[in-house]
Amino acid sequence: PEEMAKENVIGDIMSHIQNLEVEDGRHLVIKTNNGKQIRLVRSQ
Repeated sequence: PEEMAKENVIGDIMSHIQNLEVEDGRHLVIKTNNGKQIRLVRSQ
């Protein structure tokens, strides 16, 4: 059940992507058309 919930969250985000932006070459900022923002940080 928990794994299924994670898949649903990722699928929801991917279907609502409005903008992708790279900041400082280390951060990927994903903005969705339903008001969510996800920031991914590149590991070293």
